[in-house]
Amino acid sequence: MSNVKRPFIKMPYFLKLDEQNLNYLDVLTYVALKSFDNPDHRCFPSYESIADRAGLSRDFIIKSISRLKDAGYIRIWRRAGFQSANKSYPNHYYFNKLDKGDYFFMIPYELLSEDRITNYEKAILLLLYQFSVTPTTVIGKMDRFVKMLGISKNAIYKKYLSLADKGFIDKSRFNKYGILNLLIIDWDFTYYLKGLEDQNCQELKVA
Repeated sequence: MSNVKRPFIKMPYFLKLDEQNLNYLDVLTYVALKSFDNPDHRCFPSYESIADRAGLSRDFIIKSISRLKDAGYIRIWRRAGFQSANKSYPNHYYFNKLDKGDYFFMIPYELLSEDRITNYEKAILLLLYQFSVTPTTVIGKMDRFVKMLGISKNAIYKKYLSLADKGFIDKSRFNKYGILNLLIIDWDFTYYLKGLEDQNCQELKVA
């Protein structure tokens, strides 16, 4: 846990992915794209920049962004013309402004650069984080995760085991109590918030 000033990325709920025709890796695309966000809730990174930050292929990013748009997570403005020969201008992406009372999750930037876990594991970690009751504690049962997320039990279970094997989650109390503890990555923004309160409640820098 850290009280060092660090930026976080705001992530809305990603539930019932099957009903939204979303791939579970789309949550990682969203977080990577949102990490480029500006104060006016828009950004314009290239497909290559998004792919590099997400650790996914350019072709996947193009399809993933289309799915996110269709599901209502982002809006896209396509600029006409070419930036240079055979290279069009990047899209402008707009994020829905969260209203007061809308719930979101604070995702630390370091998750995107963490190279000890795969992109699939990062996506599952992001999805499981939606069931957190503290910044480092996730509560639930596997069947509930499957039902609420709308993805297969096999997809969740395999990544859950590999995350535990790599030390990113502690599953020792999961089977009996439904408790997962998040390790290694510093998810805890509460100390940072307290630090801001001590500094006259300065604005939290988030994406």
